[in-house]
Amino acid sequence: MKNLKHQADRKGGVILPLTVAAGTLSGQVVTLGAAGLFGIATTDRVTPEQATSGLHPQGYKSGQAGVLLPGIGLTIDVLPLTGIADYAKVYVAAGVYSATNTGTFVGWRINATTLAVRNNA
Repeated sequence: MKNLKHQADRKGGVILPLTVAAGTLSGQVVTLGAAGLFGIATTDRVTPEQATSGLHPQGYKSGQAGVLLPGIGLTIDVLPLTGIADYAKVYVAAGVYSATNTGTFVGWRINATTLAVRNNA
């Protein structure tokens, strides 16, 4: 699949570097947006000092932590999801993504071009 970005492993979800609240520690629940998406921090939040000294997980930026998103099977690249907020639920009908509940609930918007696809229930 050419647009695959991340795929779940045995933990039952994908781990992404996401911006989290100050003071977030590994093992804490992280709420993302208001649409029910949550995760578990797998690393502490990167401080500005860690980011400038290089003492942080590779590829992470200041303010980010690794976040395990349970129930997310994979993330995919999509065309820009305009009109849909970060961490909002995403539905698809006739191949068109929307925040309106008029199709099949497929996952959550992570950013403009990344869709976190939920596992089927």
